[in-house]
Amino acid sequence: MALASIMLIYETKLRGRFHRRILMAFIFLFVGLIILQSEKATVYVLLCFFAAHICFVKAFYLDFSSAPQLDKATARLAIFLGILFSFTSYIYLRPYLGAFRIPALIYSFSMTLVIMMASFRRLRVNGASFVLILSASILLAATALIFAFNYFVASAEYNRIVIDAAFMLSIYLMVRGAVERKLLVLE
Repeated sequence: MALASIMLIYETKLRGRFHRRILMAFIFLFVGLIILQSEKATVYVLLCFFAAHICFVKAFYLDFSSAPQLDKATARLAIFLGILFSFTSYIYLRPYLGAFRIPALIYSFSMTLVIMMASFRRLRVNGASFVLILSASILLAATALIFAFNYFVASAEYNRIVIDAAFMLSIYLMVRGAVERKLLVLE
């Protein structure tokens, strides 16, 4: 995480609000990962990751607000698929969550917002940045789902390696997407 943050700072010089919000999200993720080392701090980890999701949504909203009238068909599809992902993953995990039902629902909703806002960037930024950040958001959601399954349902032997590798790949893709980002000029 620290290396990804340094790479983001070095490559972008934190030129605008978008890059600063992505950096804030990385800081919250980093704090959440540190807290995750303690088994009894699950609520605090969820809060840190939720704050990171808010930072990601705020960053992606900057791109969306540059031209909100564009690409309404893809936006509807993203909303539908996001709700479907959130609903099905929550319904599957719900019997195993116990006291974490409400926090998990809120977390699932925030992860869905990250994916939807990343998909709303289509036609507003260059294609490379769009694909990298959308892929990173989907991979981040998949990582969270695998982690929840591993934590609440059944722990598999190699899940931790898969979770860590997918998480680091999603962070790398997010940094590359932020570095490659160029707003498209509307004429």
